[in-house]
Amino acid sequence: MADIASQLTADLGNDPSEAQSLIARRAATLGVWAEQREAELAAGGQLDIVRLHHRYKFLASVVGGPCLERRARDITPSLNQILSEVHRG
Repeated sequence: MADIASQLTADLGNDPSEAQSLIARRAATLGVWAEQREAELAAGGQLDIVRLHHRYKFLASVVGGPCLERRARDITPSLNQILSEVHRG
């Protein structure tokens, strides 16, 4: 599970937001769970693979989606701030 989470983190540029980290860990958990269910299926068990696929696809889209991207904050001083500093000398 740690390997999967680590790879998802690398796919996010190794600098994910906290929300992306949380979802990457959940996606990794789901990935391991899916592999276990697939092994059960191979051994003759039953699995709702379509439902599983949709859940994993949703998590994967959320991890890379724009709603969780880090956004740079503009720290450039305004013209008024610069002029104020100049006048204060």
